[in-house]
Amino acid sequence: MDEPVPVQPSPFADQGLIGTFPPPYQSQAPSTSIIQNQPQPSKSPQFWDSGIMVVFSAELPPHHTILYRVLIDSLRCRSKVLDDIFGIPPSTQSQNQGTEVNPIALPASITAEKFKSFLMYLNCRGWNEFDDKVAANILNLLDISALLEADGALSYAMSKVVGA
Repeated sequence: MDEPVPVQPSPFADQGLIGTFPPPYQSQAPSTSIIQNQPQPSKSPQFWDSGIMVVFSAELPPHHTILYRVLIDSLRCRSKVLDDIFGIPPSTQSQNQGTEVNPIALPASITAEKFKSFLMYLNCRGWNEFDDKVAANILNLLDISALLEADGALSYAMSKVVGA
């Protein structure tokens, strides 16, 4: 006959029984002298997003407003105007500006359709294609990229207009 496995009362539950287990693993924290001697990692200047999201609002005629929530970093690196705007220290900006409750209102010259074309171009992926065969998309991109001084988008749009 097999002998019963020894069990002991559980300190965590009334009348509970647990088997005999090895003690839990105890990790040893590295000594502070080892940590102090290691060089601190540096952040990549090209690939370190702030993760800050900003909300814009644009008008869709006749009387409809569309909200766009986008990463600020992708806008700053592609538009001189937006880089200048978002480069202002946060202490001088409105605390709630750029939120869903208080979006940044785009000027009337930047319609929802134009801003959508700009964002589609900036965020072009296999699942989210910018359709450069549609003339309105190219004209929208040309207009908004000139206004926002987005040189890469402007060059692309101009090449499509000239090549058409």
